[in-house]
Amino acid sequence: MQAQGPVEIQLFGAAGATTGRVRTGNLPPASIVNVAIVAKSPLPRILEFGRERGWRFLRLLSTAGNDYDRDYFGDSTALTHAVRKQQEFKPGEEWDMPILNVFRRDVTTIRHVWESELLYVPPEPGQEYRHNDLIDPAWTFLDLMPEGRGNFEPKLEYR
Repeated sequence: MQAQGPVEIQLFGAAGATTGRVRTGNLPPASIVNVAIVAKSPLPRILEFGRERGWRFLRLLSTAGNDYDRDYFGDSTALTHAVRKQQEFKPGEEWDMPILNVFRRDVTTIRHVWESELLYVPPEPGQEYRHNDLIDPAWTFLDLMPEGRGNFEPKLEYR
C-alpha cells in the first residue's frame, strides 16, 4: 500500500522532548514523516532550546497566540478538575502537556488520526505515565533490562 501523503507527528511540550526523543532532532528531513516539537513558549525561546541541544533538522513551532495546544489537549489550562488532581497539579500550576499527535495530509485535507491520550489515564500504582514511550528508545531500552527502569528520571541536562 502506498502512502497517500506525508504523516506529520507533533510532540507537545519541550520538556517531553528531552528524554530519548532528542535523538529525532538530528535526523535529516524525510519525505515520508515530518516531525515537529510544539510548545506554548515564544518561538525565539523554543528555537534557542533546540540550538542548545543541537537539533538541526527538527521543526520547532510555537502555539503562542493560538488555540492549537488547547484544541489538541496539550494545554493544562483546559483540563478538568479531576484530571488536574490525577496529574497532581498544584494550585496555580500550568504547563504544556507532553502529548503526541499524528496528522495525515493528502492533496486537499489534513486529518488528525492519532493521539497519545493515555496521558489522561491514571498510571499503574508505582509507575509513571508511559503514553509516549513507544517512540522513546531510552525507555524501551531500559524496559528490556532485568530490573526495568528502576528509579531513573530524565533530566534537561547531563554534565
